[in-house]
Amino acid sequence: AASIPYLRTTDIFECFGTRPNQFHYGAISKNKTFGGGAWADVPASTQDSYHTYGVMWTPATIDFYFDDYQVASIITPPDMHYPMYLIANLAVGGIVLLLVFSPLLAIRR
Repeated sequence: AASIPYLRTTDIFECFGTRPNQFHYGAISKNKTFGGGAWADVPASTQDSYHTYGVMWTPATIDFYFDDYQVASIITPPDMHYPMYLIANLAVGGIVLLLVFSPLLAIRR
């Protein structure tokens, strides 16, 4: 997704079955110097019960939360100081399915 020049996203969380005590967070910016993401260790399995995930997006930082506990923080990329849309989805299958089925990406090609 980072190779698509117009795409800017903040991933509050992504969970994988092979990493039950971690989740992935990040920001994808047009400016590759900023943003990024990583795996955050969390104190409970993401698979065994419900949890709350959150993000606090400020002009200076984007902070990521698991069950009200801050687990990561990154610098807010310069191109993320504008209004953005909220999209909530259950993405399954990786980038191939995203490119094939996403109406947003199909319209902008």
